[in-house]
Amino acid sequence: MQKIDPLVVGAMEVAQTPVSPEDLKAFLPKDHVFLELWPEISELAILHPLQALNVVECLDRVLNLPGDVIECGVFQGVTSILMARLMDIRGSDKKLYLFDSFIGLPEPDRQVDTSSIFQKGGWTASREEVEARLAEYNVLQRCVFHEGWFSETLPTLAEDQRFCFAYIDADLYSSTVDCLKHLWVRMERGSIAVFDDYHHPSGGVRKALDEWLAETDEIIHVGPASQGFVIRGALADSGDFECLHLMTANGKEIL
Repeated sequence: MQKIDPLVVGAMEVAQTPVSPEDLKAFLPKDHVFLELWPEISELAILHPLQALNVVECLDRVLNLPGDVIECGVFQGVTSILMARLMDIRGSDKKLYLFDSFIGLPEPDRQVDTSSIFQKGGWTASREEVEARLAEYNVLQRCVFHEGWFSETLPTLAEDQRFCFAYIDADLYSSTVDCLKHLWVRMERGSIAVFDDYHHPSGGVRKALDEWLAETDEIIHVGPASQGFVIRGALADSGDFECLHLMTANGKEIL
């Protein structure tokens, strides 16, 4: 019998729970930047509003740190717009690096990527489509495109390139490993990486991140919905960072 992970079940339940604009206004301060950003993209987004809110709050927290912003797995560019518009509002001159094959996913390894929702060539949008959408929102000039497989494009980054924030929507085990291998050394203490499918029942992203953080002993922040995020340098035995709901890679709950 397959073991049922309550975290995955809970994540999927949250992801299926609708959140209306009125709900957002009820629990966010009336001047929260998300209330300005979400209406701009809500009709395009496949992200749950709470996931989008998490991206905004995590990015907003680190915009004062050195380094640019990177997204691995761009799809149709909606999250790219969300992040770029936040940087516009905050007056940041950081670049937004966008990495995607623009021909869909590579071949999944069904030993670790078990869901049929992730297929070779799936979840694709052309670079031309994404560029047109970014131009429509007047954020294309901030973006730096890297087209191709992560394993081939991430190593081409300049040696001194650093990032304060990474949004990793890689879907698969091997793609997530590529991101971790090439980005972790470019992220300083206090920077944040958000993993979109950490709690997706397919399992590949969670396996990749759990294995990586078991070596670094950094903390996994759980949720919202299928997301997980990591603050670089936040260790299981340190009190250096404010944390809401944390787990170590071996599943031990901290708070």
